[in-house]
Amino acid sequence: MFEEPDYRETDVSSDDLQLYTPTDEEFEDITLRFSSNKFIFASSGRTVSEDLLSGVIAPPPIISFSKSKKLIETKLQDDETVVVERWRTNQWQIQMQGILIDLKDHHYPSKLVKEMTKLFNYNGVVDVSGDLFDEKGITSLYFTSISFKTTPGFEDTVSYTLNAKSIKEVGFDLLNPI
Repeated sequence: MFEEPDYRETDVSSDDLQLYTPTDEEFEDITLRFSSNKFIFASSGRTVSEDLLSGVIAPPPIISFSKSKKLIETKLQDDETVVVERWRTNQWQIQMQGILIDLKDHHYPSKLVKEMTKLFNYNGVVDVSGDLFDEKGITSLYFTSISFKTTPGFEDTVSYTLNAKSIKEVGFDLLNPI
């Protein structure tokens, strides 16, 4: 029969524990810019007053990136044989989900909801910077939809979902067509 070891007799000291250094939390920070407006989503570690002074409006959102290809395929006589005649890569589909919290007064975060609405209502290209965007070559985007949800039992918290697509500058002229 299996006999379970008695762990109470194990002598572990703090010298035996392996400690890990904190990770770089700035990898998830995002800055969005258009016209003279700047919106910063940054990790914690600051005080509320520092956040408000530095332009941070919310903690970094959870971001989903997805991308697909547009293929022109021709099936040959056999069911499994396909010739890809042409393909191109579509733009990035980006979904940002986060929370807006009034950490100072613990009331409904009306000011933050207005700021997010202002960001979404901009009808143009928004410059974006941050490690998660840089590694994918995304420098600008435009917004396609936004939604807000209140959090039952937490008056000071509103969740949001902001959808966007990446966009690049058109790089041709009459002398150098694509």
